[in-house]
Amino acid sequence: MRTIKQLLPTSLCVQLAISGILLLGVPTLAVAVSDEQAVVDLMELSGLTEQIPRLPNEYMTLVDQLLVGLERQRHAVSKALRHQIHQSFAEALTPEHFESEIRSRLRESLSHDTSLAAISWLRSDLGKKITTAEENASSAEKSVQFATFFLQLQLERPAPERLQLVRRIEEITQGSEMATEAWEAIVAAVARALEGEYRTKNLQNKKNLEEYLASMRGNMKGMFEQGRIFQGLFTYRTLTDEELKAYAEFLETPPGRDVTQIINRAVQGTAIDAIHSIKPSRSRSLQAPGETA
Repeated sequence: MRTIKQLLPTSLCVQLAISGILLLGVPTLAVAVSDEQAVVDLMELSGLTEQIPRLPNEYMTLVDQLLVGLERQRHAVSKALRHQIHQSFAEALTPEHFESEIRSRLRESLSHDTSLAAISWLRSDLGKKITTAEENASSAEKSVQFATFFLQLQLERPAPERLQLVRRIEEITQGSEMATEAWEAIVAAVARALEGEYRTKNLQNKKNLEEYLASMRGNMKGMFEQGRIFQGLFTYRTLTDEELKAYAEFLETPPGRDVTQIINRAVQGTAIDAIHSIKPSRSRSLQAPGETA
């Protein structure tokens, strides 16, 4: 199952928030039992297998948009260094690493009882309907529809009951917390890469950069919290209030909370550990493709 308004143009704010939302999507239920093949099968059933190949590109989108934000705030990054940063993230965040590490973490963390309860949910008619809705909402072709839906919400507010149900689901799945944690890890990794770039330059430029990045970390959480509500309203728009209530009630059971927390930790932990492992390149001679000395 799955403001930086003072710092960036409005259009980029929306892009950043939407990217963070699509990055983590709606957390997908995943379950595991002792048999390795069962773990693979259940990852497939939950939609996690389909989601994993998209994760690296979605994290890379946040990296690229952070660099765009720096450019617009006159913290220009050389083309060669941008290439280095991009390449470092690409090498750390691979689908193969995600797939094997997530599967391993699920196998080690899920209890037998939690697995059985989650399996039962995934195989129910409502469980299948929700998984399908989550998979459809996270597909690339739905991003334009989501942007349109986002604009419509500015003109017509959702029913209070519907909004309360979506907030209830968000409170358990903690999607905005995950998005904020991922953003902070990316900011920290990019800041490490830029430290050498500014070390020998004007110290005031370095201080301004640090203040800018700190401001972004502090304001992104609010953007993600709001964005996650919009995403939930979009994702579950085909479900009735009764169905959404039943989903929330499952998530609030001990097995529902356990499996949600475990899948969050598995996916997010894999990504964060990989990002933290990125070390600043000491090479100053690397050139980006097409760039001359």
